[in-house]
Amino acid sequence: ATLERAVSERVPIAEVDVREGKDGTVFLFHDAHLSSDAWVFPAELHGAEAEALSMDELPFVCASAHPAECLVTLDRALE
Repeated sequence: ATLERAVSERVPIAEVDVREGKDGTVFLFHDAHLSSDAWVFPAELHGAEAEALSMDELPFVCASAHPAECLVTLDRALE
């Protein structure tokens, strides 16, 4: 959603952080570990390193403040 807003407002440059998951999937995520302060996710992922996530788990890691906004792959973000 943030990148879409940047595009709609004609922002010339947007910086994003990416991580590579255990299956090679590249996704947008700033933090090194999953924290319940900022994210909602299955209990078994608590404290997991971002690089330990797989593509199948990304839709289950969502922003606490915006639960409909879950982690996305870099490919999806660039569409």
